[in-house]
Amino acid sequence: MRARAAGIARQRAVALVCSFLAACTAIPSEAPGVTRTMKPTSAISPVPTALQNTAAVPTAEPAPLVVDLGKVELNVLKAELAKKLQVTEKSLVTVVVEAVEWGDASLGCPEPGMMYAQVVTPGHRVLLAVDGKQYTYHTALAGNYVLCEQAESSSNAAVIDLLKVDLAARSGAAVADIVLLSSEAVQWSDSSLGCAQAGKVYSMVITPGLRVTLELAGKRYDYRTGALDEFVLCESS
Repeated sequence: MRARAAGIARQRAVALVCSFLAACTAIPSEAPGVTRTMKPTSAISPVPTALQNTAAVPTAEPAPLVVDLGKVELNVLKAELAKKLQVTEKSLVTVVVEAVEWGDASLGCPEPGMMYAQVVTPGHRVLLAVDGKQYTYHTALAGNYVLCEQAESSSNAAVIDLLKVDLAARSGAAVADIVLLSSEAVQWSDSSLGCAQAGKVYSMVITPGLRVTLELAGKRYDYRTGALDEFVLCESS
């Protein structure tokens, strides 16, 4: 009996071992040299190119140029001149915007036969250009303005020639190399011709004359005149 029991036990042990080995052979093995890489299940797949928003971000338009000239703005002058010349405002170039004290209420642009209050009037001189031609506006801080289109007189031409000769002598350049940028009639508020120098005393009398801007080798020269033989080179830039 004991021998029979021992034989049954051995048979059961062999069956268990075989069952275990069969289970182990069911587990697949990796191919030699293959490395498995774990990928996190939370990984986010990239958005397909076709689904991405490729619309360009709109670029803000540049702000319009607005210069405060008192109660009138530069854009107002540009709009009026563009309408007068039948051109677009974008074609107008702003050459000069500068503060000026006009000698009277004419804003430095008197009309024949008109009377003006003899009072110093602060304002601005605005020079606009289009297609190589320049247009000058004179403004007052109160808001009034005028497009100053005075014809060049023969006497003014002689003064300008005199100023060109003076600049040629100062610089050593030829008169032919000097270019006239602008010329306008002005009534200076005193005998300094709008270009007072420290320590000097001037007569407080309205003095009619010209403001002439010359150019030489890319540099500008600002001349002020009174009488035919009276002038001053005020500044250069």
